[in-house]
This record gives sequence, C-alpha cells and structure tokens, in this order.
Amino acid sequence: MARSRRPRRRTVAIAIVLAIAVVFGVGALLEPTTHDPPEVEQVTEEDLVQPVEDGSYLWPYTSRGETTSERTLAINLLVHGPDDAVRRSLTDRTSFEFEEEEEPAGDEPDEHGVVVDDEGLEWADAHGAVRYSYVDASPRGGDAVWLTEAYQLHSGTYLGERYHVRAYTHPEEDWTAIQAHTDYWDWFRLRHTVPDIHEAGLEIESDYLEAPFVEEVRREYHGIEGGYSDGWLSVIELESEIEDPDDLDAVDDPETGLTDKATTDEATADEASDNEATADDDPHSAAIDPLGGAGVAWILGLLGIVGIAGILAAETRRDLARAGRAVVGEISRRRRAIALATALAGIVLGVRVIGIGVETAVPALHPKAIAAVLYPILALGMPAAALLLARGTEPWAAASFALLGAGGAFVVDFGMVSVSFLPIRLVLHRIGLLLALTLIAAGSAMGDERGKQFLAAGLAAWFLGLGLPLADVI
Repeated sequence: MARSRRPRRRTVAIAIVLAIAVVFGVGALLEPTTHDPPEVEQVTEEDLVQPVEDGSYLWPYTSRGETTSERTLAINLLVHGPDDAVRRSLTDRTSFEFEEEEEPAGDEPDEHGVVVDDEGLEWADAHGAVRYSYVDASPRGGDAVWLTEAYQLHSGTYLGERYHVRAYTHPEEDWTAIQAHTDYWDWFRLRHTVPDIHEAGLEIESDYLEAPFVEEVRREYHGIEGGYSDGWLSVIELESEIEDPDDLDAVDDPETGLTDKATTDEATADEASDNEATADDDPHSAAIDPLGGAGVAWILGLLGIVGIAGILAAETRRDLARAGRAVVGEISRRRRAIALATALAGIVLGVRVIGIGVETAVPALHPKAIAAVLYPILALGMPAAALLLARGTEPWAAASFALLGAGGAFVVDFGMVSVSFLPIRLVLHRIGLLLALTLIAAGSAMGDERGKQFLAAGLAAWFLGLGLPLADVI
C-alpha cells in the first residue's frame, strides 16, 4: 500500500509543479493590462490633439520615458485657464480632497508645499513616479519637447487605494492636461496597479460641473486609443474673467456679479441654524423610541427560541448535544490546520492594515520605507507559516486550509482596496502563489522524503512567483 502511494504522490507533485509553471508562464506572456495598440516609434500629427486652435499640439498619453514606446495611460481631462487657477481649482476642493505630490529631490521647494483648504484641513505630501508627455509648440514658433508633470495630486493612501492626478502645463499655453486614474498598492508586485482611468476622470468632471467659476464642461471625441481611453476627453473651461487665482473664492451674484465666498458660507450657516431650530421645535423630531421596531423583533425572536428549546424532546436535545461535541472535537483535531489558515490570512490582511495605519499616523514617513519593513513579513512569513503550522496535520487538510486561508485573504484584500475587476495576468499570478503554498503545506505535513520534494518545489515556486513581478515580467 505504501509503495502505491509513493508513485501517486510523485504524480500529484509533478502535476502541481507543471500547473504552477503553466500559470506563471501564461500570465507573463499575456498582453499588458492597458490594452495598448502596437507601439509607435515617432509621434506623428495624427497621434496629437490641439487643445486650442492655432496652438500647440499635445500627445494625449503619459510615458515612463521620453519615448512613445514606454507609453502608459491616456490623458483624460483638459482644463482651460491660467495654470495657477487650474491648480487651485483642484487643491481647494473640499468635496474631492487632494494632497500635493512631493517635489523631486534637488528641486527648489514649491511655495504650495502645504495646501490648506477653506475648512482648515492641512494636506501632507504624496508620492508617485515621474511620467512624461509630449508637446509640439511649433504652430506658435516653439519647440517640440517632452515634459514632466508640473505637479501631482492624490486623494487616498499610497499603500491602499487612491485617486491619482498628473498635471502637465506649457509655459506659453493657458491649458492644463490632466491624467487622472484610480490605483491601489499591490503588495505582491511592490508597485501600484491601475485598474481604470474613467472613475477618477468622471469624479473630477462632475466636481467641476458644480463649480461656480466654471464656464463650460463638455466632452470632445479625439479617437484616442489605448491607455484605458474610450476616445473622449473631458474639457473644462474656467471663467474667462479669472486672472487672479484668488478669484476662485468668488461665486455668482445677481446684483454684484461676484460675492465673497465667506459671505455665502455665513448665509448658509445661518440658514442651517434656522433649520436646526425649527427641527428642535418639532414635537415629532424630539420624540425618542427607546426600543424601536428592531428591538421588539429581537426580543420576540429570543422568546421564540427559548420556547422552541423548551418543547424539544429529550432525545432531540441529546442528539444536538452529541452533534455539538462532534463539531468541537473536529475543531480540536484540526486546530493546527485552522491555525495555518488563520495565520496566512492574518499576514496578508495585517500587512495591508498596518501599512495604511502607519502611513496615516506618520505622514512624514515615506511609504516605501514602510513597505521595506512590511514586505519581508509577507514574503517570508507566509511560507514560514505554511511550513511550521502544517506539521502534525494530514497533507490534504494542510493543503486545503492553506488554500482556504490565503485564497480568502486575497479576495478580502482586493475588496479592501475596492478592486472589482482583475486582469487575467494578476489572477493567474495569485493562483500560482496559492498552488505554491499548498505544496509547502502538504510537503511539511508529510514529513518524509517525498514531503521534502513537495516542500522544495513549493518554495521554489513561491519565490519564483515573487520574483517575476519584481522583474516587471508580470
């Protein structure tokens, strides 16, 4: 019997290793997740858009370098107006809160290093990689140049999820090109993953729709392909009278044309106070139901349970007690496997929660410094937990609970950063990591020579799965 099991174990081990190789291989060979068309080597006129008639041309994308071959995401908004006014129209919003990006090392400090909005909120610095875009100013007698972003803004957390904005300006043009997207920090890739650009673009567009200093919001179709674009640009026209950024604090008034925002805020506060006083005078608003409908339902339900328990036959109660003892006994017998699943889930979710918590509590600490401390816990802690806690359990139980704990944690983690769509490349990558953990757990549970083979294969697959995204293969 023992001899028949060994070939079966070897077959299973080989099958799992081959499955991991296929999963990682297919994930690495798939096309990039931005669905880009074939790369172009030169920027041609048909690839450009002209924000203003007889003005400069803009390449409506961002790039990792000063070349179109490293293209990343599509520009999705154009805001017409003075550069300072456009910047303030974003940073002074209270309904869509942004933080200013940290200036590159070696540059002079920016006078807008800290932005305080009208509610007195103080914004900390944010962080993001440099991206380039291309502007051809030859129609105005200028040069064609690659530009770095004039500034970056974000709302959210670096090690969680956020809206991220890169803004590009030209010194001789009164428009700002904006690339806005949502992204989340992927702990297994050690970088941000962009699932979409539409949500962030629509959020900013809708915010401008409600602004009193905006003359027009429209959409223009330019046939932009790739970079998550649907071909459309949101175009925002600020009021043409705005020259001083301080004018953004004004709102329309039928008598004077412009009224100080503080006066409007004071009137709004007075109206709110009147409404509150009216509510206090309303006898219905002052009435308090100490129990409420939900409380009554809970009490009735509890009384019903007690009544049912009282009329149960003695034999039924004995059967229920026997079933309860069986469940407790099974939990006790599988306690190491349950501990394994709990530990794997705790590592994945704990790293996410701790990272966001430290980043929020200590904003002066660079998020990558936090990641440098937490990543080894994830990379080494998960295989270590599978190796140590699987000992003394049955191999199938160890593999099953490892799959359950880590797989469930992956799903919950994606939910924590509001990911509703996953590219197939990332799905295959996570499946490969799960298979590697099941091999480690099963091999440790076996504890014999065959188990060592499972264990070695699992560890090799795990570190291969961690190395591929760091090498930018996945």
